[in-house]
Amino acid sequence: MTATLTRRVFLASAALAACGRHETPGWDGGWVGEAASRGHRLRDVGVLPAPAVQRKASLLIIGAGIGGLAAARAAQRAGIDDIAVFDLHDAPGGNSRGHTLTGVPCPLGAHYLPLPGEAAREVSQWLHEIGVARYELGRTVYDERQLCHSPQERLFFEGAWHDGLLPPADPGSTTQAQYRRFGERVAAAQRDLGFAMPTRRAPWTAAHAALDALTFTQWLAREGLDDARLRWYLNYCCRDDYGADAATVSAWAGLHYFASRHGFFAPGDADAERDGVPTWPDGHATLTRQLAAPP
Repeated sequence: MTATLTRRVFLASAALAACGRHETPGWDGGWVGEAASRGHRLRDVGVLPAPAVQRKASLLIIGAGIGGLAAARAAQRAGIDDIAVFDLHDAPGGNSRGHTLTGVPCPLGAHYLPLPGEAAREVSQWLHEIGVARYELGRTVYDERQLCHSPQERLFFEGAWHDGLLPPADPGSTTQAQYRRFGERVAAAQRDLGFAMPTRRAPWTAAHAALDALTFTQWLAREGLDDARLRWYLNYCCRDDYGADAATVSAWAGLHYFASRHGFFAPGDADAERDGVPTWPDGHATLTRQLAAPP
């Protein structure tokens, strides 16, 4: 039997042959922005040689992350101008440094700033100084060009996109009821116990210590909060903020995530829409550059 080779069969065969010969391109990659080898020098060598240049300083600050840079700024304002700041990396910022990918700026770590509450008055003052915030009619207004609003966060869940990061809950469902119950527990913690950032301006009582003695998972079980969608979200929040899951961080830490900031609201509730948070294409690197700049 003789087969007829049509034009369509020929082209299809050629395309399949080309696909068969196609090789997957190699990928180049590596760690970005880390200088671990420098940190290992003292460990591996034991004693580093004396530096070529030596000088004295009134204040030494180890680490040029946000904390170190803020300490240097505070010292300068206190009249100390002979300051040396040391860091492992070439650029300041620590976990708040930025990077570029194909020319596009992006954060290496911290990428947004929660709106400062009453306890974070130094942060609020500084945001006014650098133009992120301003006073209008006696109240603080943030530059909208530097704000990201929560509806811009989206979750792909069960084949559809949903605004925000909470998995959706049908009206009257167990999930919605537990969302609201957890929100009530957070509001009670804000009202009765007190949480704030920075934590040194928040109270520490026997009730706080009792929460710190429980894992967040244990506390949720005690409160009857076992909905799978709620647990998934709270576990995500713990990993995002603390780098550990809800079975590892304390109940105090799990509540602090919400109670020190914007609270917790079920999707669709009147207060579910949160204020925006300041953010930038390269994350906190925008703030780092301004903190590291000479006064």
